[in-house]
Amino acid sequence: MKLLFLNNKQRKKLQEQLEEYGIKELPRHLIQTGKEKIRAFSGEINGKDILNIANSGQIEGIGLHILTIKQDIIRMSLDGLHILKPTKKILNLTGKEKTDWFKGKNLDIQTEQGFLVLKYKQDIIGMGKSTGNTILNYLPKERRIKS
Repeated sequence: MKLLFLNNKQRKKLQEQLEEYGIKELPRHLIQTGKEKIRAFSGEINGKDILNIANSGQIEGIGLHILTIKQDIIRMSLDGLHILKPTKKILNLTGKEKTDWFKGKNLDIQTEQGFLVLKYKQDIIGMGKSTGNTILNYLPKERRIKS
């Protein structure tokens, strides 16, 4: 896995993009893996030591995958939502909508277009993409309930 630490300019750009979701603080280390995935690491080891370890052998993974950036569009993972704690662009779901979401179904809800944070009561349960009439379900299959 190729590791690339985000520099101050990249962190600032990401911070500006995440302000749309009310996120004001980023984890200490942000690492880009591949072309699109960003991982967060908050351990005591510094970036230079991590790169030395990566160069001496293959690292399978470091930190938690918190978001994916494709064509300047951010989609946060469930872990990322819990770490970053968004306060804006939140859509509150009913009990039936929550159940349908966890079954992997898209939700027929009219709302603004774009990515939205989905919440049931006080729990953040995922991130979906609104087409304006439908919330597209991005919940990984392994996290869905079987019915």
